[in-house]
Amino acid sequence: MISMQRLAATLLILSIILTPTAQGQNSNHQSWLEKSLASAQKKIDDRGPRANTTDWTMLGDAQLRIGKTKESIKSFEKAIQLKPNMAKFLWQYGIALYLDGQYDKARTQFETVHKLLRNSGKISTWHFLCSAKATDADQARKSILPASKHSKVILEKVFQRLHTSDDSIVLDQIKSSGDAAEKLAGNLYLGMIADAEGRTDDAIRYMRIAASSTEIGYTADTARIYLDHLVKPNKAH
Repeated sequence: MISMQRLAATLLILSIILTPTAQGQNSNHQSWLEKSLASAQKKIDDRGPRANTTDWTMLGDAQLRIGKTKESIKSFEKAIQLKPNMAKFLWQYGIALYLDGQYDKARTQFETVHKLLRNSGKISTWHFLCSAKATDADQARKSILPASKHSKVILEKVFQRLHTSDDSIVLDQIKSSGDAAEKLAGNLYLGMIADAEGRTDDAIRYMRIAASSTEIGYTADTARIYLDHLVKPNKAH
């Protein structure tokens, strides 16, 4: 029987493999997302009751990346129902819950994931966002989950920003690096933090920059979904 660690690694690899590169793909990305969703749904339909945790997770992943938040929550919960231990790997489920306004439940989910990824700045940031939305930013700063490892410098700066109210910590890194991926990530997280702090205009401004990125991948998809979430707050996902 496949181990949970191996299953999680498989899902991560599939997510990377199934994400088109930035070269020549931007104009076709929406079409790719739609095809990915159709393929994942077909697999569920074809397998029926034999659909497994991986099948449901891939469907939830495809639904989330195209903006079908509520549908993705149901798919992730089906995956967890089949294998409860899978919950600690599903940070995507936490994002979906957050976007759906289920802040307390999302916060709990990121705490579950943090038990596995104890040093992840990304998980700590999402947990902060959930806490800030559920209470307020000042209260959220009192319970920031620890993180000591960051895959990119920009993420380290974002983590530092959580403890302050100074956006320049991140903006200075974006300016000095000149890297498109750092510009995307920096503006995405600044936008989300601004939203959590109640600075809606700043949130939209940052998120528009992030969503306009020519980068392809989960971060860019999240920026576009989040921008839609900000400008159409009453839209049913």
